[in-house]
Amino acid sequence: MPLTRDQIRKLRGESHSLPPVVRIGNAGLSEGVMLAIDDALEAHELVKIRMLTDDRDARKAWMAEIIERTRSEKIHSIGKMLTIWRKRPPKREREAQR
Repeated sequence: MPLTRDQIRKLRGESHSLPPVVRIGNAGLSEGVMLAIDDALEAHELVKIRMLTDDRDARKAWMAEIIERTRSEKIHSIGKMLTIWRKRPPKREREAQR
């Protein structure tokens, strides 16, 4: 279920003080980076990602792929920073997946 405007506004406010937990370098979106993003979402729900390339088209493509593959919601993006959110499954479901 998509987030409401108020929910996005609240999460955006919460994200201001967060440091980026994943950095995407010149190697791009490798499987290791995608796993790190997925793990960060599992642990924190709200994640800030820094993309270290100056190529705007590459950043746009990475953002779209990250959101699609992680089944997350875009909260905010500005420049080289992307903030995403994904609801953490209940504890029982997380334990069953392992």
